[in-house]
Amino acid sequence: KLREKEKGDWKLLSLEDKKTLYRASFNSTLEEVRAPSGDWKRCIGDNAILMALMFLGVSVIGFADPQYEPKTVTNEWVDAQTEYLIKRRVQPVDGIASWYDYENNKFKPTWSIFTTKETSKSVKTLSEKE
Repeated sequence: KLREKEKGDWKLLSLEDKKTLYRASFNSTLEEVRAPSGDWKRCIGDNAILMALMFLGVSVIGFADPQYEPKTVTNEWVDAQTEYLIKRRVQPVDGIASWYDYENNKFKPTWSIFTTKETSKSVKTLSEKE
């Protein structure tokens, strides 16, 4: 019945009828579209839950095996990695290859600031192998 009135003269419609017709044509006003939705709260909550689960997982691993140490931090791994990077001449401008003297098969003196006793062993073994 209201759709039939819509086809007629709008001056004869009441304010309530006009509002109802407007809502039928347009679901929301511009102010309602611009209003914040609150979706950010869900994103923050989801991220907090994810971080809590990751922290819980790391804690469980730590308590299950307190002596656990990744193989990539062992001296053998670091020595092998250093040797590999030097042989491949990785980052020749400002990386590890720039600290190595390929003519003398040893690290340049500036490298001594960064070395440890374990790394010095790998330098000796590298120069002995070549």
